[in-house]
Amino acid sequence: MPKYHYKCKKCEFSFEIVHSIKERKHDCETCEASGSLNRIPFIATTVSKKPTGESKPGELVNRFIKEAAEEIKIEKQNYKKEENIK
Repeated sequence: MPKYHYKCKKCEFSFEIVHSIKERKHDCETCEASGSLNRIPFIATTVSKKPTGESKPGELVNRFIKEAAEEIKIEKQNYKKEENIK
């Protein structure tokens, strides 16, 4: 379920609450004012950790591509040798 941020127009109390998208809060529980809540847009952000150690993003992929290219080169050479023998 999504998290929503509300603020009361009357007492300025703000809070976050989790509820379904169809539900909406209207009345402030702090000052008991009816219809005084405004839902404030809430943008969730995620924090990702950078990799630690010697490897950098994409380094593993680049190493794999380089190794695969070397293997293909060797296989091509072996294929050419086999073709010359026949």
